[in-house]
Amino acid sequence: VTRRYLIEYELKGAITPAWDLPAGRRPLVSGTAPRSPLERASEVWSAWSEAWPEIDRHYRLDHDVVFPSEGAGGGVSELNYRLEYDTAWVLLDKDRDLGVATPDVDYRVQRVLRYLPAGRPKAVAADPALFRVSTLAAPLLLGLAFGLLFLAADRLFRPSPRGDRALFESRVASLPPELIRAQLEGRSSPPSFHDFLLRMAAHRKITISVISPATDEAEAEVNLRLTTDRARLTPFEADVIGEIFGRLDTVSTTDIQARFRGRNFHPDGVVRAAFERLRAPAVKKAQRGRPLLSALHLSFMAAGVGLMVKSLTDRTMDDPLPLLAGLVPGNILVTLWPTGSAARRPGLLTILIGMCSLGLLGAALALSPNTPLSGVAALGLTVLSTGHCLGLIARVPKAGPADLELDAARRWALAELRRPRPDLRDAWVDSLDALGASRALARWKARHTGSFEAPDMSDMTSAPAGPPFTGEAPRPPTLPGGWIYGFSVEDGDDEEDEDGEEKE
Repeated sequence: VTRRYLIEYELKGAITPAWDLPAGRRPLVSGTAPRSPLERASEVWSAWSEAWPEIDRHYRLDHDVVFPSEGAGGGVSELNYRLEYDTAWVLLDKDRDLGVATPDVDYRVQRVLRYLPAGRPKAVAADPALFRVSTLAAPLLLGLAFGLLFLAADRLFRPSPRGDRALFESRVASLPPELIRAQLEGRSSPPSFHDFLLRMAAHRKITISVISPATDEAEAEVNLRLTTDRARLTPFEADVIGEIFGRLDTVSTTDIQARFRGRNFHPDGVVRAAFERLRAPAVKKAQRGRPLLSALHLSFMAAGVGLMVKSLTDRTMDDPLPLLAGLVPGNILVTLWPTGSAARRPGLLTILIGMCSLGLLGAALALSPNTPLSGVAALGLTVLSTGHCLGLIARVPKAGPADLELDAARRWALAELRRPRPDLRDAWVDSLDALGASRALARWKARHTGSFEAPDMSDMTSAPAGPPFTGEAPRPPTLPGGWIYGFSVEDGDDEEDEDGEEKE
């Protein structure tokens, strides 16, 4: 006995423009289960090639036929699928095999047809398709647009001053290298008193004389002499020298011990206090934010989340995974992406590569679902990805006038190191290293150190002031071990000395 069944049903959304984002190979009932973006990209490219060249006339029929299990009512042993269509359509992929569906296996129907009448079929909704396709390109294009607009506005409204030797000397050479690193990298640790004295001695601003070296029974006796005018000291140096020397030009460990007898005195604390007095204004300036960009970033993120939640409540997206995927990876990338500091403005490549990375991430997330997102969900993902781009540029610290001066001085120094005879001083080598110019300095030394060729006078914009630059930092004096400890005074030192004398 042969039984024939006529099943009538209506499909909604099964016909879409051929340029729409196609579904993957897996069953459509698998929903938005993620797949490899590279595999999905290959599937999308193959499907788009079928839409060419008449993309406004080609449409795709794509749907599943899912059967009940064999144990329900005897099941269906075999079913042959036949597709018929009216005269308004012309089948383009006649050689594609429709296949045979068996129990418990879904039957995938994919066909590309050409629509003959003018206009668009009433059953085809182009807006969701447009949103889905826009999800691929919009985050990248909008991110690049926002990035370029940000860089243009930042350079226009906050132009950098002209860098020259005078600016470098006043803005960089007057600061301890540790503070320069703090302003550029956000990290700050003051030099030790030991390093401070050796740096001053190397620059011939003081002399250090060890009168008697340290022994097991006594600390070393050391004499310090100021060998330069105090007016020529940097503010940091003058602050520390004033605390250690007072009004005198010579001081010894014996003087220090006598002056602070009965009290605690730690010269490292003196250096730290002077450093903090310089660092505090810089830290306060570095805390400038970008409230307008931050508000725009939060608005985009809220709108994107709202659209995707709406698609969940409307049942056009059953799985919340695309919402989490749109939030978490982008936030991680925005948080980890380097944005420089207020005194080191990010370059064009840094911003644009960041925008491209976030745009490609958004495209990968849009490609990942086996079944393309609905129009509202796709729009929400686009808005979320664009919000991440805004979040990245909102994190870029805002530069103040002092920061712009430091940045201009850094760029001037880097430009000088590209010349055969840079207008720099060896006393600034530590400052150049703190500015991040150590690689440029190493390249300059590799090219020009030991070279006796006459310099190219056409390359010299100004005559170097002072001795020729060698790229070698001044060497500190070599001193016996333990020479620094006599400058510290502990509250109990006197009692220990008196006890020792009584015991003797």
